[in-house]
Amino acid sequence: MVVYLGGKSDCTSSDIDYEYPANTEQGQGLADLLTELRTAFTTLQNKKGDDVPYQITAAVSVVHYYYQWYNVPQMNAALDHWNLMVCPVF
Repeated sequence: MVVYLGGKSDCTSSDIDYEYPANTEQGQGLADLLTELRTAFTTLQNKKGDDVPYQITAAVSVVHYYYQWYNVPQMNAALDHWNLMVCPVF
């Protein structure tokens, strides 16, 4: 949907908020989603002939219980910016 809208408008960025993965599978799912989105955005950018890369950001938790599930190297390869969410967990 994001790539479809980007192709129909001037949308050149996307922010994914996923702060609370509960296991490795969910963390890997987020990493895979970001990788697929990066590939699709790069393809769209090239198709439209844009010079500036499309931006992908993600809001993620800095609480160890949650960030332990992220595949940081894979996510880092897909992201332009990390937004670190510091929220109290009770």
